[in-house]
Amino acid sequence: MNDRLALCNAIFRIPLTDYRRASYGLLIGSGSGTMMAVMDVCDRFRYAVDIDQCRHDRLHDWLLAVDRNELVDFIALAGWFSITEPKTIAAAMRHLKTPALVYSGAGIAREHFGNVPFVDTLAAFCMMTRHGS
Repeated sequence: MNDRLALCNAIFRIPLTDYRRASYGLLIGSGSGTMMAVMDVCDRFRYAVDIDQCRHDRLHDWLLAVDRNELVDFIALAGWFSITEPKTIAAAMRHLKTPALVYSGAGIAREHFGNVPFVDTLAAFCMMTRHGS
């Protein structure tokens, strides 16, 4: 993990996992099962964080800081949202300059995410997050 991202995590206390890959994508997962499955098949992501393990206000502010400082080159959100209310993270994602993508198996309302690209199946999500896509 680079020093700027490590500092950002220390400030906001976000439990980010670094898979130490050559890529610089960030996966935000709701539900560790979905998150780990995506990390197993999508080498586009170097970093992963489980939204269910974060305070929403910290995650919102951290994500905007990561984006403003260009600490990752792609941000994706995947999950079922059975524990965590997605509105807070959706509010942050609507303001990202970094390319982003959302998958929700629970079929949450797309209007929360504004113009962020949204896919309906995990297969489509994985296809769209292949490294270099």
